[in-house]
Amino acid sequence: MTAIAFFHCRPNSHPFQDRQLTLKEPTKIGRSVARCRPSPNNAVFDCKVLSRNHALLWYENGKFYLQDTKSSNGTFVNNQRLSKASEESPAVEVNSCDIVQFGVDVVDNTKKVTHGCIVSQLRLYLPNGDEAKQSNHVWNNQIMDKVPYNNAYPVVQSQDLYQLHQYLQEALHREQMLEQKLALLQRLVVRSHDASEKGWQALIDEDRLLSRLEFLENQLQTFNKTQNEESLQTQLQTIQEEKYVYEKTSKETLRQALQEKLEAVRKLSNLERSLSNTEDECTHLRQMHEQTQNELTELAAVHQGKIKEIQEISEKLQETERKNKDTITELEQRKEEMQQNIEEITQEKETLSNAFETLKDKREKLDQLEHTNNNDLVNNNSLEEQGVQADLGTKLEELLNDSEQITNLINSADVNHNFKVKLQQLQKIQVDMETKEDLIETNHECIEDLKETLILAKEDAIENVNEVEDLREQLKVREAEMETKLNQTTNDLKQQLAQVKNDNECKNATLLELQAYVSKLETTNSELECAHKQEVESRLLAEGEMSKLHEERERQTAVINEASRELQAALSARESLLEREENVRLQVEESELMLNMCHNSSSESTSEAEELEPDDKNSVLPTTFVIFKAKLKELKSKLKDTDRQLLAVQEENFELKDQIESLQTQHTMEKSVPLNVEEVMSELLQATENSVSSSNAQMEEKWQQKLQEKEEALQESSAELKLALQKLAQQEEEFLQLQNELMVTRQTAEAVPQLREEVSSLESSLQERRESCSLLETQLQTNEQSLQNAQKEISTLQGKVEEDAESITKFANETESLQAEVQSQALLATAAYDKEREVRKQLEDDTSQLIAKEEQIARLEDELSICRKEKADVKSDFDALTLSLQEAQREKEEINSELQRLEQSRAEKESALEKELTSNKTLLEESLQEKEKLTSAMGNKDEELAEVTTRCQQLIREREENAMKLEGSLAMRRYSTAAVLIAFVSLLIYLIFGSS
Repeated sequence: MTAIAFFHCRPNSHPFQDRQLTLKEPTKIGRSVARCRPSPNNAVFDCKVLSRNHALLWYENGKFYLQDTKSSNGTFVNNQRLSKASEESPAVEVNSCDIVQFGVDVVDNTKKVTHGCIVSQLRLYLPNGDEAKQSNHVWNNQIMDKVPYNNAYPVVQSQDLYQLHQYLQEALHREQMLEQKLALLQRLVVRSHDASEKGWQALIDEDRLLSRLEFLENQLQTFNKTQNEESLQTQLQTIQEEKYVYEKTSKETLRQALQEKLEAVRKLSNLERSLSNTEDECTHLRQMHEQTQNELTELAAVHQGKIKEIQEISEKLQETERKNKDTITELEQRKEEMQQNIEEITQEKETLSNAFETLKDKREKLDQLEHTNNNDLVNNNSLEEQGVQADLGTKLEELLNDSEQITNLINSADVNHNFKVKLQQLQKIQVDMETKEDLIETNHECIEDLKETLILAKEDAIENVNEVEDLREQLKVREAEMETKLNQTTNDLKQQLAQVKNDNECKNATLLELQAYVSKLETTNSELECAHKQEVESRLLAEGEMSKLHEERERQTAVINEASRELQAALSARESLLEREENVRLQVEESELMLNMCHNSSSESTSEAEELEPDDKNSVLPTTFVIFKAKLKELKSKLKDTDRQLLAVQEENFELKDQIESLQTQHTMEKSVPLNVEEVMSELLQATENSVSSSNAQMEEKWQQKLQEKEEALQESSAELKLALQKLAQQEEEFLQLQNELMVTRQTAEAVPQLREEVSSLESSLQERRESCSLLETQLQTNEQSLQNAQKEISTLQGKVEEDAESITKFANETESLQAEVQSQALLATAAYDKEREVRKQLEDDTSQLIAKEEQIARLEDELSICRKEKADVKSDFDALTLSLQEAQREKEEINSELQRLEQSRAEKESALEKELTSNKTLLEESLQEKEKLTSAMGNKDEELAEVTTRCQQLIREREENAMKLEGSLAMRRYSTAAVLIAFVSLLIYLIFGSS
């Protein structure tokens, strides 16, 4: 049989099946791997928190042992960790029904998932089948009662801390939602700014294009009029130029205004960036605030633990005091009994000493009598002898009777019994004294341990105070930073408001100038309308003529294109014919060479033939001549063909010359043909100019002069038309941009009510937060009242304790001094806790101040939104003004009313800003006063701490001196009791041996 271990799953554990393990050898506990999967017979769990080799469990010598093998998340037995992370623990004995935990719950922030740990209950069985012993301990990490020391000092309960934590989390969530909404608002504002800028640019471009078109139309009309109206045309031109100059100036002013607006928008964007930076810093400060709150909660938990330790120590002290009191009462009773016994023994000793002296005297007398009897027996007479003997006999009888009585007294059972009982009592008293001395030594050791624990508690309290002071310093630094940043933002906003005011004043001046200029333009337009009608009529006539000229030009271009194509084809044919001529010439040269070769060969053959026989002549010559004749015929035919082709080419050349002469006349009519065609024609003309007659040259010069005049006029008109078309294109683009910007501004105007609804919702959320803050303030007030009541009860209890302390003995005084030290330390702990409470209050005040500052920021943001709305209104007004270039007289009154409204709103805003600045200044002064009060209170508390520490040191010294005195008195008592016992024993021995 082997030992068996059962793992039962707990409800707060990562789910797993119950396991049954046979402990023949040490079994490994760990995480599942590819090679080792979980099963009911092993201790492998499918849990991410465990290590691969997490722990070992084994059975040895009738006991079960558990060991942590360098796990990362640790192993816990009854909520006690065996070792630190990545350290091997010693073997720990495990009992049945123990709760074993492997690992710790881990939170995955990326996936927002918590990975649970393994929590199981062990059931251990011995090899004989019996269950192992169960642990009789009390779990250390259970939730203890939250009653503070002596039930008089109130402590913040964990429920209140949890509620505060929940409130803070809700506030942070609301702040995050507000930040998101503010970011959306900023994006919408940026988009609206971009759209408005695009709209303004489009309107300006459209105005430019329209003005340019009008200027060009007027110029065309003036050019198309007759020569008799030259004076009118010059006047119109001058007027139009002036108009164009005025329009340029107005557009430049508009450009400047737009640039100023763009600069204002950029400044607003910079402000928004600074706001976003401040918001980021606020979030950072909130995170730091959360960290400090977490640290404070941890400190509160540590403080509660220390308070509980102090309670336990005080309970132990009370128990030791009770035991000491009981022992003191018993010792006093036994002292009284001992004193009574000692008195009785002294009385008996005195009686015995008296009896012993009488016996000595009588014995001396007897010795003297015997000596006298021995000397006088010879000399005395018989009568005298008889009388003396009778006297001696009587005396001897008396002495014998006395000695018998003494021996009877000594040998009597009562005396022996009393002595024995007293000896036994003395021995018991010695044993009791030794045990009590041991108890006193143990009490001294406990007192020293308590001293050490108190010293540690003091050190911890000092550390907590130092941490609290550091946190205060950090909060002060952050408050100073926030104040500086708020001051900077307020100053920047003031400067920007002043700049906006100046910009609006400049814009108002420019608007007045533009209105005057518009009135002038209206007068000029009324004068030019009549001239415009005439110009329109002349323009229509010119357009008809231009259309006719365009048609003729298109026809001529078509004819020229066809002629150029024919010329290109003729040139290509001519080139091919030239190539053929060259080939034929080469062939003729080759044929001539061949003929020469034939003649030479024929001469040689004739000379040889004369030498040869006549038969050979008749056979060879006819074959060679036949071959050469055939070749000659072929060459002649080829030459004839080439001659024919040359004749055809010459005829084609003559025809081409005729066509070129006919085209030359047409070419002189128009030189507005494209450049590539003109180049081809120039090349052709240069090739055929030698064959043109002188008569055509004169006609060409006349036609060229006329064409040059027409071409110059057409070029001027075409250049003007191109400029007009470019201006029209630019104006169309500007018009489209303005339309887009108008659409965007309309969308932003439609989005304004939504933004107002969001602002109202934000205000409602802020009101809810204020209500929650008021509730928290009421709770804090109730807690402060309870603290005051508790302090009163503490004062009454301290008075009672002081009255009771005066009526206790020296030993009790020592214990009371210890108790006073414990109470002083408890007071120190409570003072530290009060300081923590004050720190918490300060933190709450800081949070309230932060909330107030956030409210101020929200107000500033609201003001910025109002400014943005006003800016949008100004933009809409400016749009109306741009439209009022056509309808200026109707919209003057509206613009004045809007300007008055804007001035009133600005005045109201300036007054509101001044009020807020004054309120902020008052708040800052109050916060500074509170800080000074807190610093003074901290200094007083530091002095009190120093006094308390000096008092504690004095009490410790006095207690040590009293302990030394007690030890000396106890030693003297021991020596006195030992001397008495030794004397008594020596007397008894002497009496016993003397009697014998």
